[in-house]
Amino acid sequence: MGRLAKWMVVGIAVLALAGCAGSAKKNAKAGAGGEWAAGAGGAETTPLGEGGGLRGDEWGAVEGANAGNNAYGSPSDPRAAALQSQVIYFEYDSSVVGPQYLEVVRTHGEYLKKNPGARANLEGHTDERGSREYNIALAQRRSDAVMQLLIAQGVSASQLSSVSFGEEKPAAYGNGEDAWAKNRRVEVRYAQ
Repeated sequence: MGRLAKWMVVGIAVLALAGCAGSAKKNAKAGAGGEWAAGAGGAETTPLGEGGGLRGDEWGAVEGANAGNNAYGSPSDPRAAALQSQVIYFEYDSSVVGPQYLEVVRTHGEYLKKNPGARANLEGHTDERGSREYNIALAQRRSDAVMQLLIAQGVSASQLSSVSFGEEKPAAYGNGEDAWAKNRRVEVRYAQ
């Protein structure tokens, strides 16, 4: 077998194992009691930026963390509206949280401080432009920027985790500024 063929076989095997490992982690989270609020059975969901908000299972996580303290106790609570804004969008090639999203971040920080048992995962994303490696790093900088703002507000770092998906989980498909703008984001996901 030629040298190139050997490397191709090794590469395919590595990709297959990486895919299996990702599925195993996702399935382990879906089967455990402490999974991220990603929908029934751990299924992936679409971002909540357009007319979305917390789904029923996510409200269960928010309400459960609020039991007995009357903060953000129901979807009709005016403060809860900001918690429904779970997507923070970014400008092209930037990891700076825009001023229009500071109130959203502040409200999430206030909620997390009042509910020390609540945990949030900050999922960073990019559009498809740029290399895979660059996009992974940029998405990480975006989720870290949101995390640093939350920590600066007094949220415990143990309540937060940050992950980068780069361009791998687009919110919108297509080539053009409309689709790209929806993909440059950090999604705030609460743990159950």
